[in-house]
Amino acid sequence: MPLRPVVDRAAKGIVRAAEHGADVINLSLGESGLMARLLKGGILNQAISAANSKGAVVVAAAGNDSTALQPYRLDTPASATWTRRPPCARRAAPRAHDALRRAPRSGRHRRSTGPVPGAPARPATRDGRAGLWDGGGMPVPVILDCDPGHDDAFNILLAAAHPAVELLAVTTVAGNQTVEKTTLNARRVCSVAGIRDVPIAAGSDRPLHGAQDREQRVAEDIHGGSGLDGPGFGEGKPDVPQDPRDARTLIRDTLLAHPAPVTLVPTGPLTNIATFLLAHPELTPRIERIVLMGGSTGRGNTTPAAEFNILCDPEAADIVFSSGLPVTMFGLNATHQARATPDVVARIAALGTPLSRLCVELLTYFAATYREVYGFDAPPLHDPLTVAHLIDPSLISLVRAAVSIELTGTYTRGATVVDLQGVTGRSPNADVGMEVDVPGFWELIVEAVRVLGERA
Repeated sequence: MPLRPVVDRAAKGIVRAAEHGADVINLSLGESGLMARLLKGGILNQAISAANSKGAVVVAAAGNDSTALQPYRLDTPASATWTRRPPCARRAAPRAHDALRRAPRSGRHRRSTGPVPGAPARPATRDGRAGLWDGGGMPVPVILDCDPGHDDAFNILLAAAHPAVELLAVTTVAGNQTVEKTTLNARRVCSVAGIRDVPIAAGSDRPLHGAQDREQRVAEDIHGGSGLDGPGFGEGKPDVPQDPRDARTLIRDTLLAHPAPVTLVPTGPLTNIATFLLAHPELTPRIERIVLMGGSTGRGNTTPAAEFNILCDPEAADIVFSSGLPVTMFGLNATHQARATPDVVARIAALGTPLSRLCVELLTYFAATYREVYGFDAPPLHDPLTVAHLIDPSLISLVRAAVSIELTGTYTRGATVVDLQGVTGRSPNADVGMEVDVPGFWELIVEAVRVLGERA
């Protein structure tokens, strides 16, 4: 392709993105060595200067160069994409990248493992972690697929509160309770937290193979008859509505509408994700990765071998882990480290907002059932490890391993067989969470409750 059309398209994209409120504009160059040639063009430098004058930062990346962050590759030799501002500003902003049509990516799933070399250091924040709450950088676009559930509720709060995450949609699945109850609970949480610009859609009400698991499993012994026992939500309906689309349709529409590939974060049974992958294999290039809570490198919590989410629909889990997409798994071996101790509950209570009081009620009920059923002195907050990892990957160490789902075992159905030593010879298909920075994790949770509590 001649350089002049490439330069013109990239320059126009930069200018339009800046005019429509972009904070960070990523200039993605498809071949190594092209960057220097393009930047010699006066029109491109003028466009970058114009963007800078409007407060936007232009970050360039080419091929395998490590001088800048390249969150995803474009097949066109040069294009400009951009990150958008918080939801209140995003809704009205036209999409500046519309003229830059993007084909399915090549070289997908390149992940950043640290700051962009040469970038200015971010200021320290209240939790001592540089830049975690300052809103800088490109937020990770996320769809939460969940079954609220006490720990799911905190994951929704964290995803909605933190500027590093762009919460696009919430879908629900039967798990901790029936799908009717988990959908109502998602709406309740969003209503009390003031999360009103995120669509919520109901998904699967049973596992893929209902004949084998004749009764839908629920976790009433842990989460209560409503799935979110403890707080007094009152008799009135939540003011956040249910989206008329089903979960699969909402996921499809969201992937197609968003300019960047989207991260799926399932924290319940994997039925919705599996049915979507089966129905829309052509949309897998629109999925950046899957970050899930489920399984374990060791023992289960519903049977001696199986964790609840995987046991609810082992066939769905097998589809997800065999999909070829990048999968990050946070199992019981990691989540049991993140326990809501009395000190944590006291910190949340000290925030003194209606939302913090509701969170204390959730954790108090959760603590009572975990003490009665499992003998734990404090309940583990499983699901928020997923979003916490997206915000700060350094919080939880990962190992690369082959993960297989047991489908036929008489006593081990639903087990996640994690080959940590590589003894099976199977190719690794997942990153598996291991060690958790527990204080850092709780800093994120407490701050999320504070931020949303002050907004609501």
